[in-house]
Formats: sequence, structure tokens, C-alpha cells
Amino acid sequence: IAKVDIVNSGYQKMKDVTLILSIPELGIKKTSGLFDIKKNKQISKQISLELPEGIDAGEYDVKITVSNDAMYNVAYRTIDIK
Repeated sequence: IAKVDIVNSGYQKMKDVTLILSIPELGIKKTSGLFDIKKNKQISKQISLELPEGIDAGEYDVKITVSNDAMYNVAYRTIDIK
């Protein structure tokens, strides 16, 4: 389970936001349902990513995308599979 903290530091409510987590190297992608974030607020979202059996141990980049019709933000984090 991945927990993502999302901050709306703007002056308007963010409507119909989507969170997408993916590990391109493994062909994994998971999308949240739509949600709103009030202005100047932070929320936390959890998404469960199921890893395929038999993947090689090592580090993998997770692409985190937060977007709606008005904005698009991407961040990357590295996870270590043992």
C-alpha cells in the first residue's frame, strides 16, 4: 500500500483530481477515483499496488501523477524490493 500526501497550496478548490501510481519497468499502473481538495489543504490517499510474483529484487522507480483538467504534476520515488 502506498500513501501519498497531496497539497493544494493554491487559492481555489481542486476539483475532480486523479492520482495515478505506476511502475513502468514492471508494467504496473493503478488509478484512484476522482476526489476534490479544498484550497490551502492537504489530504492523504492510499493506493494498493500489487506486485507480480517472481520479480527481481532491486530498486524500481514509482511514477506518481496528480492531475485534473487544470493541472498535471509528476513526482518519482524509488522503492527497494527485496
